[in-house]
Amino acid sequence: MAGVNAPVAGVDESVVVRALLLGQHGGMTLSSAEFGFPGPLRDRLVAAILAGSKTTTTSLALEYESGTEPLPAIGTRQRVVDTAGRAVATIRTVSVRRVPLAAVPWQHMEAEGEGFATPEEWRAAHEEFWHGADFRAYVGDPGFVVGADTEVMLEEFVLEQKDADRAPAAPVDGYADDRLVALYDEFNEGTWDTDFYSAALSGAPLRIADVGCGTGSFAIRLAHEGHTVTGVDPAPRMLALARSKDDAALVTWLEGTAGDLGPGPFDAAVMTGHAFQCLLTDEEILETLTEVRRRLVPGGRFMFETRNPAHRAWLGWQSPDGPATVDSSAGPLLTGRRLVDVREERVTFEGWTRFEQDGIEITDTSTLRFATPERLSELVRDAGYSTVRWHGDWDGSALDPRTSKEIIVIAGA
Repeated sequence: MAGVNAPVAGVDESVVVRALLLGQHGGMTLSSAEFGFPGPLRDRLVAAILAGSKTTTTSLALEYESGTEPLPAIGTRQRVVDTAGRAVATIRTVSVRRVPLAAVPWQHMEAEGEGFATPEEWRAAHEEFWHGADFRAYVGDPGFVVGADTEVMLEEFVLEQKDADRAPAAPVDGYADDRLVALYDEFNEGTWDTDFYSAALSGAPLRIADVGCGTGSFAIRLAHEGHTVTGVDPAPRMLALARSKDDAALVTWLEGTAGDLGPGPFDAAVMTGHAFQCLLTDEEILETLTEVRRRLVPGGRFMFETRNPAHRAWLGWQSPDGPATVDSSAGPLLTGRRLVDVREERVTFEGWTRFEQDGIEITDTSTLRFATPERLSELVRDAGYSTVRWHGDWDGSALDPRTSKEIIVIAGA
């Protein structure tokens, strides 16, 4: 239904099919709220409700015109049903409005929790769904179209209860799972970033700190290139893999953050793999920048990168056709990913992996910050760096805040 660059669910539910459940809740039978059609779309919408990021829904008024379904009403309580037909939560309607499609307010669109960045994106994605074959079959009109005057029902709801025994398993941090850590290098084989940093560090041997070194591949590479390298990372399992690699003894490994590097001094520091985006607050960013600067010799450099929010890379972090099968050293995997929330400068997304050999399923959730160039410039200055060079891509081109894919920073102490 949705394209590769669609926001979280590609579209809101639009179809909210209500059918009676056989179960009882609070002494009365509740109707079911079935968001979208069964499959990846419904799974994403239900997950957003359970996560608390989705609190509104949009449906077409014509869905109720036959009289077989009651109009939405304030105070109505319903059971949220997943693709498998299980009731996983209870919601209660707190607001209902009937308006033309052209009058849907941005506040309502944003509260759908699907990562739409503009009203135009919201409208395009919803029209794609309503004009799709599944919805046209549902309304019995192969030529059905919506327009600016088409009336829609806007509902706001609150999540009253999750059914813990039926809801999906709680997500875990992928860096804390041995099986996902073991596959990290395999699925992150590109070297465009490390090639850039390696070239910038070429020449005389340097004392280098690799902050957020992960599985240690770049730290070991730098050591092979003649540098004295210290790698630090807060994830014990990532460090364990780093220490197990050939020539790991060439690097000093430390568990922790920039503040755990010891006194140094270092001629340079790097932070690769977009690890900088794991720093979610101004305080965390400023602390990291400051701790690194304190350990750099005069003229030393701290090099790192973060994705430019203007490029909106998160729009591609979605599996529009559901899970896909990929080969790996651990055997075939069924994998998928979806956006959970896009709010201010923070993007939360979820990855799902099933190891087909034994059926083990792992869900990991991550949140990244997409700081603007303007805010980064302020924080770098506040941390006491005297010079800054900005690049917009790994070919060394200058940063264009409006169009560049990356924000690559080389800050001089």
